[in-house]
Amino acid sequence: MGISQRMIAHYENSQGNPPLYLLPKFAKSLGVSADQLLGMKEIKEVKQKDSRLWQRFARAEKLPPKQRKKIVDILDAFLSVGKGE
Repeated sequence: MGISQRMIAHYENSQGNPPLYLLPKFAKSLGVSADQLLGMKEIKEVKQKDSRLWQRFARAEKLPPKQRKKIVDILDAFLSVGKGE
C-alpha cells in the first residue's frame, strides 16, 4: 500500500485518521468496497476456507494494542520467511 506498518498501527489505535487518498487502497486490501469500509453498506460474511484461523484473528483484534502488535510482528516474520526474504 505504500505506507509503513507503524502508520497502519497508528490508524488502528485511533490516534489519527488516514488520508482520504488511502481509502481505495484500504478497501482493496481488505476485499471490501469503500462504502463497506465507511460503514455505509453492510459487509456480507464470506465463508472462509479455514474459519478457525479467522476466529482467532477476530479474538486477536480484541486484545490490547501491545499484544496485537506482537502478533502482527510474529505473523510478519512467518510471512517474510515464506517469501524467501
